[in-house]
Amino acid sequence: MDEATTHERTETQWRFGALVAGAAGSVADTGHAILERSSRMGGRLAQKAGKVWQGVFRIGGRLLGFAAAAVMAFWDGYNFVDKLKKGQTGMAVLYLASAVTGLGAFVFLTIFSATGVGFLFAAVVIVVNIFIALWSNSELQDWMERCYFGVEDSGDRFSSLRAETDAF
Repeated sequence: MDEATTHERTETQWRFGALVAGAAGSVADTGHAILERSSRMGGRLAQKAGKVWQGVFRIGGRLLGFAAAAVMAFWDGYNFVDKLKKGQTGMAVLYLASAVTGLGAFVFLTIFSATGVGFLFAAVVIVVNIFIALWSNSELQDWMERCYFGVEDSGDRFSSLRAETDAF
């Protein structure tokens, strides 16, 4: 979040919050599994209390997981549209794939309990996001490629020092 530019800060903060929600959802799901097993060994009161807490953790974990998946998919969709507008079709396809497979992983892991398919979607999300991280440029990198000493074609370079300075 420290390296995000001003216009990227909102997305970065939302994604960080989604990661925290996803981690909390995982902890809640683990708590649900622990309570489910431990309530079998206790007395009636422990079993009744355990059932209540199991429901709280199960539903809470799924809601937090859904919130995390929805936020990530929203920002991936936003970046998909943004990259399409900029003419970066390859990056747009990667963002679309990240949004679809991220939601797919959530749906198959939590709603359908199809762990094999869910893990496959999760693996695809990880690979796609690695490519996004490798191939995405910051605005500063784009500016440097277009400046006088950049490596872009001369037709894409800034037309004057004034245009270069204004863009900086």
